[in-house]
Amino acid sequence: MNDTITRDSNCEITRATAEFPRREVIALSPDTLENIRRHPLAFSDLRTEMLEWLRGLPMPSFSSQVALAPSEIAGYGLRARGDIPAGDFVAAETGPRINRVFVQVVEAATGYECNTCVGWGEYLVHAPLHVEGKGGYLNHSCNPNVGMLLDGVWIAIRPILAGEEVTCDYGTFETMRDWNMECACGEAACRKHVSWTDYRDPDLRRRLGRWFAPYLRKQIKPEAA
Repeated sequence: MNDTITRDSNCEITRATAEFPRREVIALSPDTLENIRRHPLAFSDLRTEMLEWLRGLPMPSFSSQVALAPSEIAGYGLRARGDIPAGDFVAAETGPRINRVFVQVVEAATGYECNTCVGWGEYLVHAPLHVEGKGGYLNHSCNPNVGMLLDGVWIAIRPILAGEEVTCDYGTFETMRDWNMECACGEAACRKHVSWTDYRDPDLRRRLGRWFAPYLRKQIKPEAA
């Protein structure tokens, strides 16, 4: 797999991930969310604490060849500032790992829904990127141009032209039970609906199995990946 990575891009990936080594999962117990719901008076204090925690997190590390920009798909996204060859580094998540309950608490308290699934019940989270407190930067496409090389590390899986939006396929990494969304990517082969079980789809495995999140690649037969 690494034979597609350019030497310069490999160095960039190393720099992007070295400063924030992967930590143990920060876990909250299942009772935490229920206790929060039972004590609404403490909710505002929790919101303030959670927002401060989020703002103190590291932001993703981005290639100099991409920039945040309004998206034609949804909200904000990444847009290529110049041509990006296949195999080049695009972005890396550098924040902590949290469990599903922690994700649910953050979403319930703050409405912040930006995280990247990198394991069964494990998610990377980063600081808000936009003025209004949103954190998204990679929109879904059923014909993506980046894939996950390492946990939270995205590289170009085909040439990306200057001005093109950088996209990934959420079905290659998202497995939070019951998660789903309607797709508006506009691609000819759009699935229309994306869900937490898409990684099981034989066609998706055939086309993008090589770029599934590492924890999912372990479940795919070698000929499919």
